[in-house]
Amino acid sequence: MLGVDHAAQAMTPDMMDSFVLFYRALLGLLPDAPWELPDPYGLVSSRAFVTADGSLRLPLNVSESRRTGTGRFVSAHAGAGVHHVAFIAADAAAAIDAAASQDAPLLDIPENYYEDLAARFDLDDAAVAALARRHLLYDRDTAGGTFLHAYTHAFRDRFFLEIVARAGGYAGFGAANAPVRMAAQRRLGPKG
Repeated sequence: MLGVDHAAQAMTPDMMDSFVLFYRALLGLLPDAPWELPDPYGLVSSRAFVTADGSLRLPLNVSESRRTGTGRFVSAHAGAGVHHVAFIAADAAAAIDAAASQDAPLLDIPENYYEDLAARFDLDDAAVAALARRHLLYDRDTAGGTFLHAYTHAFRDRFFLEIVARAGGYAGFGAANAPVRMAAQRRLGPKG
């Protein structure tokens, strides 16, 4: 791993404005566009704050529902906290292969995700099969930048790790894949 790509925080909705002011005033972070992410049990609102050079990325997540992954995290910890840390890999496939060889509990992604992925991005069968074999999710921005990422199971239904590889100036967080990740985590149940 080359370092930390981002650390995502979960918080109650009433805390968002305070965190926004804190990160903008103290660290000079710039806000990304907000996202509404569908969790199987409600919506999660997400907004990332980043430095101009992208060296520090802090996504903030809130949910009105206590049943979403974000809501359960906040309830379990009686407030805000980091719910996942993403590590940068130069080669996502190699990093996942290494993690799998150490029996890392990688999050299973449903097969239909990869079928949809092939259609969304016109990827060839071999590329899609390689992604599926490694539990890797894929995103591409309008400028052609790409983002590969995979997740571990949540530890005690609270905290999980992510491995990411960015290429071509991709600046996002794979938000289009968040509903797939949240549904896959929910399938594992509360002890996932």
